[in-house]
Amino acid sequence: MNAHARTLLLTLFATTVVTLSFARPCSAQDPRPTLQPVQLTDAHIDTAIAALIEELYDRQQPETFWDPPEWNDIHGPASQRGGYTALISFALLQAGESYQNPRLNGAIEYLTTLELEGTYAMALRTMVWAKLPPKYERYLKADTTWLLEGFSRRSSGWDYEQKPFTQYADNSIRQYAALALWEAAKRGVDIDPEFWKALEGAYLASQTPDGGWNYRDNGEPAYGSMTTAGLATLFITQDELHARASRDVRRRKLTPNELAIARGLDWMQENFRATENPGRGSLFYFYYLYGVERVGLASGYATFGGRDWYREGAAEILRQLGTWNADTTSWTVNRLLRQSDGRLEGDVRLQHLAFSLMFLSRGRAPVAINKASLSPGRWNNRPRDAANFVRALSTSTESELNWQIVSLNDDPSSWLSAPMLYLASDASLPAVGNAQNNFWTYIDEARTFAEGQANGTVALDAASPTPPDMPQLDAIRTYLERGGLLLAMGDGKRNDFGTSVEAAGRAMYPNYTWRTLDKDHWAYDLHVPVRRSYKLRALSNGVRELIILLPSGDFSGLLQDRTKKNTQHLNLGTNLYFYASEFNRPHPRLADTEAPYVRASRQPTSRPIEQARAIDVMHVKYRGNWNPEPHAWTALCAAIPANAMVDARQSHRPLSSLDDADERPDLLVLRGVDEFTLPANDMKRLATYLRDGGTVFIETVGGIGSFASALEAQLSATLESPASPIREHPIVTGSTIGGFDCTRASYRPFTWQHRASRDIAPRVRGIEVNGRIAIILSPDDCSHALLRQPCWNISGYTSETAYGLLFNVLSYVASDETPSP
Repeated sequence: MNAHARTLLLTLFATTVVTLSFARPCSAQDPRPTLQPVQLTDAHIDTAIAALIEELYDRQQPETFWDPPEWNDIHGPASQRGGYTALISFALLQAGESYQNPRLNGAIEYLTTLELEGTYAMALRTMVWAKLPPKYERYLKADTTWLLEGFSRRSSGWDYEQKPFTQYADNSIRQYAALALWEAAKRGVDIDPEFWKALEGAYLASQTPDGGWNYRDNGEPAYGSMTTAGLATLFITQDELHARASRDVRRRKLTPNELAIARGLDWMQENFRATENPGRGSLFYFYYLYGVERVGLASGYATFGGRDWYREGAAEILRQLGTWNADTTSWTVNRLLRQSDGRLEGDVRLQHLAFSLMFLSRGRAPVAINKASLSPGRWNNRPRDAANFVRALSTSTESELNWQIVSLNDDPSSWLSAPMLYLASDASLPAVGNAQNNFWTYIDEARTFAEGQANGTVALDAASPTPPDMPQLDAIRTYLERGGLLLAMGDGKRNDFGTSVEAAGRAMYPNYTWRTLDKDHWAYDLHVPVRRSYKLRALSNGVRELIILLPSGDFSGLLQDRTKKNTQHLNLGTNLYFYASEFNRPHPRLADTEAPYVRASRQPTSRPIEQARAIDVMHVKYRGNWNPEPHAWTALCAAIPANAMVDARQSHRPLSSLDDADERPDLLVLRGVDEFTLPANDMKRLATYLRDGGTVFIETVGGIGSFASALEAQLSATLESPASPIREHPIVTGSTIGGFDCTRASYRPFTWQHRASRDIAPRVRGIEVNGRIAIILSPDDCSHALLRQPCWNISGYTSETAYGLLFNVLSYVASDETPSP
């Protein structure tokens, strides 16, 4: 082994993956389960993070914490003393551990006493100080100075120790020192731009012809851990040096930094592996995964080569480092690594645990915003707009948040991982204005049709105009109807993009109207005041905003340039995020929005379930906003358990269809937002239906308007039967009908602001007809809750309670019994 290779292997981080050198006898293959990537949930990640934290604390030494009491070849050179303790402390802080925790505070105080010699150790300790309160600022500044003074202009890098005139440098040491200085810069420490320029130049010069990076620019092929080092550092220098380069949307020439990043990302797309370090196999594997996490978060790409880097990397970490119990509710850290064939062989070292903990905890952070890519289309004029926006959100919310890029050609359900879909461009949407698909003709026909249905000149059951083929708009509409919010921002001064977005909105929703938001709209004061008036346009379904558009004002350009002192654009963006995320309640990264609403067991039925009864649910069409959340009941019916006694079939018809119906629908559903009165003929039809044994469910969607209360008054007067609260009834208790116990309802947070009462009982009300509950009224929202997406200004139930109540309604209608209250 030559001197360079020996030095490399003895370096603190180079030893992180040299596991087979210290192998123990292998054990028999373990029959307990191994979770595949698709099976992972946030609960699994949470369990693993807790186990890794406890394992690290269990390995703490009495005096030296995570540093070895005596240094030898296994641990690396003694010049890196303090590095292990700094690495583990940083990982624990990244995982959310408090520096005040007695189990961690001693290690941090130990770090304050050390005179460090090694660059790796110093870089890691600098990152520790950057995570701590201002009282540690003097340590942060001192270590930053040490790193800057150790930078060699000759090599544009560092040696393993402080040697400012060395000609030695490698891309591994470079990246850790750069990460440390970047963390210091984010805490306000001044870093000379000339330093960033020199560092960037070194990475630009050392990029291999295929777009990757190797260790020392020595002609070796590129490999994964060094390519992630190059990319992560170039993203740093892009932020520090080129933030303003993309303000001019008219520019057509990319900077050398942007070209190098593009080539590096192409390398990642081609070579990414979750089970090994590309080009190095098992060597430097956990070190590599931590690099993948940094590049994934910095670039916004949720996948490399079509593979979810976080989900697959997390699954491999959990497979290699630990063992699940039989029902995968607990996970135990092994002392030996699990090899690809299932054998346990090779020590699990401190570094493996630390890098894995950082990967799992940072990569797990919720996605605050998905940035939409258009192909073809000019969607990335400002490559750092979303990154800078989310960085500001993380600071203001004091929480870890991520962002990512999604394609408008992907399944729109995947966009729901974030509460907002962000689309910015200076050019028209490709789907708009296509003369071949009769787009503009359809808009005119659809608008005329919608107006005719509203004013009574077009029958409610008339066939609507056939829309043209517009797959991207269909995908956006699917996303919006499943609970998403589209935030569209025009780049530059031209209005082509804004005009096309408004046209797209009219094509998707011809029955809704664009409006300009007043200064008293929540966008200007929901969380922080916005002291500038923006020409915000919005399209609403009456319950919530579907699209918010800023056609001009160059919002993305303001986000791209972090040097701007005026933060009104950030205040506006923060309000939009808080609205869409229900005051910072986004889904965890691995949340499954298609998972069952209710995990608790249902009430036992009064008789054996031999066959589900299919019931016909008719959604009543009327001249008004009769279906503001069209996906809600589709989601409800899809979630009905296979062993339930009920199966629902849906139709959408006006009440006039009851005159000609061969069979009476089992359940009528009337949903709306604002005050509504049934015409006399429809009221007569409805009364007849009820007296013949039918059941009606009425809901104020969104829980703000007076739809249900207005119909309650009309129906009570017509039927001469007052409404009363439903409490001890199967619709609420779930008893005798195989339903859910909903006597203690769970409400969304805005509900308490909307109404003064803190009563936790459901507020459903009922009207009796012929001695049974025939009309069920909900003044609180159920429909939006069924979408399982966050949104402020919704007054009503959480998803679990809404599902439980409506399942009970269906089961009540399907049951042979119709018990009275």
